[in-house]
Amino acid sequence: MNRFALAAGFFPPATRPVSGAELADLLDRVDAAALGGAAPALADDAEYARLLWLRARFRGESGLTWSGCPCKTHPPRVRIGGRVLAGFSGLGDVVPDEGGLGWPAGTNLAFEPAVEAAAGVFWTAVTWRLSGRLAAGGVDFAGTDGTDPLTWPDWHPGTGRRDTRDWRLDDGAWRGRLTRAVVGARLGRWALSLGWDQRLTGPGLSGDLNLDHGGLAFPALTARRTAPFRWSGIMTHLAPDDALLRVGQLSRREVRYADPFGNHFKQARPWFFQWLVGWNVTSWFRAHATHTVMATARDGTLWPDLLQINFPVIGTTWREGESGPITDRIFSVQFEFRWRDAPWPVLPAEAGRLYWNYGGTDFLPSGPWGVVPEISIPASVAGCELLSAAWDAAFEISELWHDKGLWYSNGGYVEGYTHEGTLIGHPHGGSSEGFMGLLRWRPGARRWEWVARGEGLRWGTPGLTPGSGSRRGLGLSLRRRPLAGTAPAIWEVGVEWFREKADPESYEPDHTTASLVSRDWWRLTCRIGI
Repeated sequence: MNRFALAAGFFPPATRPVSGAELADLLDRVDAAALGGAAPALADDAEYARLLWLRARFRGESGLTWSGCPCKTHPPRVRIGGRVLAGFSGLGDVVPDEGGLGWPAGTNLAFEPAVEAAAGVFWTAVTWRLSGRLAAGGVDFAGTDGTDPLTWPDWHPGTGRRDTRDWRLDDGAWRGRLTRAVVGARLGRWALSLGWDQRLTGPGLSGDLNLDHGGLAFPALTARRTAPFRWSGIMTHLAPDDALLRVGQLSRREVRYADPFGNHFKQARPWFFQWLVGWNVTSWFRAHATHTVMATARDGTLWPDLLQINFPVIGTTWREGESGPITDRIFSVQFEFRWRDAPWPVLPAEAGRLYWNYGGTDFLPSGPWGVVPEISIPASVAGCELLSAAWDAAFEISELWHDKGLWYSNGGYVEGYTHEGTLIGHPHGGSSEGFMGLLRWRPGARRWEWVARGEGLRWGTPGLTPGSGSRRGLGLSLRRRPLAGTAPAIWEVGVEWFREKADPESYEPDHTTASLVSRDWWRLTCRIGI
């Protein structure tokens, strides 16, 4: 979808999920550009056939679909699908981009049946997951005391190492859970949804600073603009092209705060608020700003504080520390540049984009008289993606490291920026620095796609983490891509190699390499979807 949109001269959707109807409308615009000669990259017969297949898929015209009585104005449509994920993991770990799924060491299986239904402007979707271990294998830490450095003991949940630790110590028991249960409606130029869904609001390939789909879904009500605002007069050029409002609730946890009477602790379910607004500044440049915040009232409700929670001014955080509510906020800006028909040789040149996601954990007073807001504890995700019909290349760097603070941690929330123990921010976690490179190759008729990937990550901040660690990884996978006509099974097989290191004493004054633990391990994965 991203490649089709960029090749036709459009930006892809700024947030996810996006309804199938909206994706089909985008593909209508891409189709018109291709037929009009404005998208030479889609002149390839195989690519154009794939575009038609995707549009039929999003229109609900392919796959295992049942349509109601055609005599009705808006006959109901039901589509059944599903996925099977199977594989082997040498060490327990989170499976990337799978909504909180993880595998303990050994051979594992996950089955996800899905049902979607739509009638007129209303729709609903349900996905259920059954997952567990078929056979133990690799290096299994289940049943141990969890003190091995590669189980990441004593690391804060905000670093993402707690997610990994949970799967390193998991016993492989079978469990079932709803990963998606949502109802929605498209009302005019707004799309409304209520329930559990996997959400993403950033341009990065590896994840988003504010809200990422790598963690478990939480219940939320979302209102998202599906068309640009149209304002008149002097406000014409200020009208946003994208807007989103979200309110949800996270899992129960311990909340702490202090007042003149002492330190206090209580159990509560924090509320989650998000707003996003964006502008297509030119046809080739767009910018977004988004704000997310966890909030809990010390006493009573949050109603009197909703305005300051979602639209803080300079100094709000300090006042909240004195009188409440208990908050943990992240603000970020996102910049994207796109192009077509680049002049360079060798590299993919048909389309591409540059992006930068820059955020911080708070606003601090700065500048003359303290009237200029300054983002504190800044972090970045930046990258470049080059696209063509035959092959793609991408590179990305991420930095969530700062010597003055730990991203996704907060004094008021012991578990940090999490839901049911899983990190809902960038999957690399706080104290991390990383890079990622990606190559995709589609030979011949483009029916198959080879994907090669390399990454490097390090974690650790003196005084904030119990030591340091790192990971290097290489991966290769083969995908069967969708073709025109009825929907076939889409599958992918892949193999990944990792070298992981942990040193719990790296910041000790008399540190030696004796405390360093290093291990190489493999992950084999097979995905099949209908």
